[in-house]
Amino acid sequence: MRPLEARAVAVDVLRRQVDDGVDPREGALEERLVSQVAAQRLHPRKRLAEVVGEEGVQGPWRLVLRKISETLSVYPEVKGIQVMNDEGKYMFSSYAGKWIPDSPAARRNIISRLANWNPYSDSSPVEGIAEAISTFYEPGKPISIFVFGDDFPRGQVEAVARFVDRVNKVDADGNRLVRIHGVGFPTQLAGGRMRNAQQFANLMRTLCERNGGSFVALTYLN
Repeated sequence: MRPLEARAVAVDVLRRQVDDGVDPREGALEERLVSQVAAQRLHPRKRLAEVVGEEGVQGPWRLVLRKISETLSVYPEVKGIQVMNDEGKYMFSSYAGKWIPDSPAARRNIISRLANWNPYSDSSPVEGIAEAISTFYEPGKPISIFVFGDDFPRGQVEAVARFVDRVNKVDADGNRLVRIHGVGFPTQLAGGRMRNAQQFANLMRTLCERNGGSFVALTYLN
């Protein structure tokens, strides 16, 4: 995707948010993510792996579905898509370990299945990220991982970041094998669990910074 095309998508997202009564300042965060992603060598051969943290994000699930749909819209044509939960469990078992071929029907099936998908979650994206990298990385085939979540109640941010560093190694040109992006939902803040929310935000900011991606922390649940 060309940067101008991505920005057109961002503007459209902003326009729809304003029409829906959403504070446009929130859309500005997403426009920043879209702009940064667009600058990162997007082209039709890109592959997307999405890691969804299920537990705790069930409250604003329609918002999660909307953000995943908007993320997919930034990439109107890719070579493959994959969706798994934070444990590395595949949403479509028939496509475990292989890419889902991209098509409008495949995208509709993904969103439809996500609406009622509820596998076990330990609220840590580590296993899902490791599964996506170890299974799908191939030299010369760009991959972006998007992590959608809200909670990181246990573990140390730096320890997780070091583990991901070992899995997502640096290539001969100094680039990481895959890019990691993140979208955080303020569910834990709404429930008074400030520490869990801060931990997740710190984790994803660190992972995105070290792995060539961008992190957006949403501040609304509607």
